[in-house]
Amino acid sequence: MDECIAATHSAGLHTQSASGPLRPFFFRLAQLAKIAAVFIFVFDGPNRPPVKRGKIVQSQINLWWADDAKNLIESFGFYVHEAPGEAEAELALLNRWGMIDALWTSDSDGLVFGGIAVLRTIPSKERETGRLDEIKLYTAENVKRTIGFDCSQLILFALVTGGDYSSGIPGGGKLAACEIVRSPIGETFRRLLSGWDGNEADLDAWRQSTLDTLNAGKSISRLTSRSENALRKNIHSFPSPDALRYYANPATSLTHPAYLPNSWSLVQQPNIPRLVDICMQRLGWSRDPKKLLTIFRNNVWEGVIVRMVL
Repeated sequence: MDECIAATHSAGLHTQSASGPLRPFFFRLAQLAKIAAVFIFVFDGPNRPPVKRGKIVQSQINLWWADDAKNLIESFGFYVHEAPGEAEAELALLNRWGMIDALWTSDSDGLVFGGIAVLRTIPSKERETGRLDEIKLYTAENVKRTIGFDCSQLILFALVTGGDYSSGIPGGGKLAACEIVRSPIGETFRRLLSGWDGNEADLDAWRQSTLDTLNAGKSISRLTSRSENALRKNIHSFPSPDALRYYANPATSLTHPAYLPNSWSLVQQPNIPRLVDICMQRLGWSRDPKKLLTIFRNNVWEGVIVRMVL
């Protein structure tokens, strides 16, 4: 939906009008319906971090398009699930539990949150087939095999370089982050994270231990002097307890069992009367029934047949 809103803005359209982001979202859903898979759309919940990338997060409860988007999703026969916090963190948990096969997201945090398989859409200009399901697959297993990072190491990498929850270490780019992660300091952070329950005293102890190591005057394996200096200057406040908590202990169905989803194993059929009603009432296609029929013939019926034979 964020991509549809961005596309609407770039086209100079008013987002809350009938010709706003709901129309491109309709066509995106119609394309997804043609793919032989069960889709679950996960929305952010009330316990998501209040600030991301330095900006106050707007609750999706108050977004004008949220109810209409959910209505469209369910009308196409897809599932809607609300996460207690960040949708990406919830998806990663459901992926680890085996409730979903993969996360399909434009966000880069899927593996950092512990996801097993993440799908990323290939930009339309780079696709060979033009199909929406032409994607890139990233797996935790392949990341571990190729660059040697597990989930805890990816968290440290994200904290050093900066991301949704922190600006990172000044002077700590990707190269410095890789050096820190692969150094003995990265290994002690990994051990900290394996049993960390959010206690800041444990984090302070790790900081002091790291500072002692940096001030010992001995070269640290795999760590250049530049990376050492960047870490030394910032270790008193690195990482932010909140940022670490958002990555390591996010709000999910594990911490908020009331949000545990029901089974999604069954394929639901599109609700055509409901879909027609939405198109007429919310998408502004009520004046010309012939046009609406053409839209359905060109975009919807193929997906309906696919859902019937799954």
